[in-house]
Amino acid sequence: MDRGDEIISNILEICRKESIPSAVFSGIGGCSNAELQVFIPETGSFKTEQLEGMLELQIM
Repeated sequence: MDRGDEIISNILEICRKESIPSAVFSGIGGCSNAELQVFIPETGSFKTEQLEGMLELQIM
């Protein structure tokens, strides 16, 4: 991937093209913004937070 590419949509597109129904992805890198979501079981909804700046990203 290149700078500015959206991570999740790129991974999903590769999985669609290669007919990969399930996978585990891990990686590390930097990003300038991120959206985090946490599921709140009591309300059945998600809490979303936007982060901006120089961020280090680790996906496991």
